[in-house]
Amino acid sequence: MEKNKNIIITIGAVLAFVLCINFYSYLSFSRLTVFDTSAYVNKDDAKFSVDSFKNNTNSVYVTGWLFVDGRDNTLFKNKLLVLNVNSGKYYEGNIKCNKRPDVSKVFSGQGDPHNYDNSGFTGAIEKNRSKLSGINKIFIAYDDGEVKRLVDLNTDFEIK
Repeated sequence: MEKNKNIIITIGAVLAFVLCINFYSYLSFSRLTVFDTSAYVNKDDAKFSVDSFKNNTNSVYVTGWLFVDGRDNTLFKNKLLVLNVNSGKYYEGNIKCNKRPDVSKVFSGQGDPHNYDNSGFTGAIEKNRSKLSGINKIFIAYDDGEVKRLVDLNTDFEIK
């Protein structure tokens, strides 16, 4: 009985460790890669809100919601991008989509019948000083298979 208890505790500890490593790697950006934005259009048909922005010592975190007017957010892919103003290059960060039924509720109350429940996002960008030195701007690249938009979140940070 004691042996089984020790095995269960060991398996639980290993699983907890693996989950922690997976979550850390999800938010880790030591390999910022350049993102090609040439297929994306910068138009004013996206609505968004940045709910929180945290500029910590090693990382930048941003949460909020975003959708393109008249497009259901059921089949789409968002990418969190950071534009380094000095180099003109976009680097892909990490993003996780969140359920935001409150967004659908607000806009359906204004006569918009589309589903925006999947419009929420949480993202993180590692402050890679070699690639992101100077002023940086945060963008979302929205792609639902038909429409591609590059949306400036009007959120900037500087790495000196």
